[in-house]
Amino acid sequence: MGRVIREKKSLSVKLLIAFALSTLASRSIAFQAHPQQQPTAARNPAASASTPVPSGRIPSAEAPNTLPPAWAGDWDGIGFLNNDPTFPKDLKIDPLHEQTDPFIVAHLLPAALAKREATSYDHSPGSLCDPEGWFPFINYGYGFALLASPGKITMVPVEPDTEGIRRAYFKPTHAKNLKSTWNGDSIARWEGDTLVIDTVGYNDLSWLGDDREPHSTELHMVERMRLIRDNRYLEVETEISDPKTLTSPYKLIRFFQKVYVSHLGAGPDDGSLELVCNEDLSPFSEEGKKVTPPVAPPK
Repeated sequence: MGRVIREKKSLSVKLLIAFALSTLASRSIAFQAHPQQQPTAARNPAASASTPVPSGRIPSAEAPNTLPPAWAGDWDGIGFLNNDPTFPKDLKIDPLHEQTDPFIVAHLLPAALAKREATSYDHSPGSLCDPEGWFPFINYGYGFALLASPGKITMVPVEPDTEGIRRAYFKPTHAKNLKSTWNGDSIARWEGDTLVIDTVGYNDLSWLGDDREPHSTELHMVERMRLIRDNRYLEVETEISDPKTLTSPYKLIRFFQKVYVSHLGAGPDDGSLELVCNEDLSPFSEEGKKVTPPVAPPK
């Protein structure tokens, strides 16, 4: 009888040990499957509040050809004429919008200056049913939308009929034997948190600004974009070089703010931007005073 009891106890101990080993093994497998699992914000609200907002860049090793979600959407130019009261004063536009044309003219070579003087304002590309290109948009910081798709970024300005829709492809080099176009050939890459867009292949039909500043087909534009201030603003530094028309390259620095509700009075579910060239939709005058749009007379 005692032998039977001892054998039963021994069997029970063996079963208990086997169960414990099985439990430890299953937990070890689960830990290996999720070795770096972190508490979510809901589990640890205090930790979430102190965690810095991510830059919006997806690590290049994981997704080198992707535009992160924080970048996509509508961006509206801020600080126009430096009179917009919503513009953070410590962000410096360089040069100021109203100083951009004289700034560009100062970089023109003598032959380019002569061509400018011989050009009539009546021949402005945008007024002749031709595209005016991306440069007036860059100079004055008009709004645009960034759209993401695999391997490509699409940039849609507020006046796509004249400025044109641009596409930048994530690829290492430009195509050979490019055909000259109004907005050129754009390729994109990541440098840390900075999105770099390199563009060549322009025709020589557009102007670098609104004051008849010409350029050649050797024009080269490099845009460096980065999110700042917890992803609320997009800083764009644009470098323009053209050895045939410019004495030296020049740079422009502009800032854009993410738009969720249109400042043009659209509904709360409509964050799209719209600007029509023959309609004055700017909420501020050149003197920085609030402008009340005219009301249509009753019928």
